[in-house]
Amino acid sequence: MYQKMLEILGFIFYAGAALVILFIGAFSGGISRILALPAAIGYMLLAFWSIEQVGSDIVSRGRNRDKRLMLALNIISFTLGAVAFYIYMESIATPALLLGPAFVIGLWKSYKGH
Repeated sequence: MYQKMLEILGFIFYAGAALVILFIGAFSGGISRILALPAAIGYMLLAFWSIEQVGSDIVSRGRNRDKRLMLALNIISFTLGAVAFYIYMESIATPALLLGPAFVIGLWKSYKGH
């Protein structure tokens, strides 16, 4: 029950982060737009991966590999998204507040496993 709720919460925050970063990509220009697109795609992949974990009761064999891949994707997406946000908004607080929860959920899921 706890793991399923964490996956659903992760999906909500990942989808929200992807939409916010797509907003930045749509209305910014230059390097910020280039950085925002892969970050949004990474968060979309994490969102779909989270919701897929809720629906499957079968545990995959490469569980450690999956955790490492999700952690790497989470870190890369957060870094690219935060840099794109900083270039667009020129504020550190905005990316921390809007992308931080998805990053923390991703770290928690990687630490606890899924």
